[in-house]
Amino acid sequence: MTEDGKVFLVIFDMKEDLPGTFNGARKITAQMEAYVKYFHGTWFTGSSYDDFDVSTACRKGEGSKRNVCILGMVLTYDPESGFLIIAKHDLAVSKESYPDLTMGEDESDLLVAHAEWPESRVFEVDEVIGYLPCNVKWSNAMRFDPTSDLEGKCIQFTASSKGTVFVIFSVIPDDKDTWYYVQISPHGAGIFKVYHFQTAENALKLNFEID
Repeated sequence: MTEDGKVFLVIFDMKEDLPGTFNGARKITAQMEAYVKYFHGTWFTGSSYDDFDVSTACRKGEGSKRNVCILGMVLTYDPESGFLIIAKHDLAVSKESYPDLTMGEDESDLLVAHAEWPESRVFEVDEVIGYLPCNVKWSNAMRFDPTSDLEGKCIQFTASSKGTVFVIFSVIPDDKDTWYYVQISPHGAGIFKVYHFQTAENALKLNFEID
């Protein structure tokens, strides 16, 4: 994430909006989405992949490769989950811009957001990281036995979505380590085993084999 010029998307999930000041009046809304870029030791925040405002430049949180600064708020990035948290030792720095930030005495951090690669660029990065689908619903009607036909199985389906569609295969659905899933978007399709990228194809025609 701290490689110069890399752009990623941060999606906040807070209980309420957070007003503050950072180079002028700011408000991080509860469900705000922002593009973030690290460039020459400075974090920039923008409204789109190609549009960044120099007034958002932030150097707070320097000294850690996992620290991200968004409009004066210092967050710590977890590369395994993609989560962004406010660590207790960074709270005072973030409160300089957002004095309404609070943390209970028994809390060590606050989970406020998660990071994703922009959907249109997800298969262009050097290391593609998968995100496990959430709210998965399994159906016995969709079960099939791959050993019943030596020539394999062909699955045909129709799906409609504003965003990405995930198709998941698993021998043991309760064990996420056995999941293979296809991530399909208008920008391409990728095949993952858990978080690990296997291959990419054109989303208009997808053919693959599961070992």
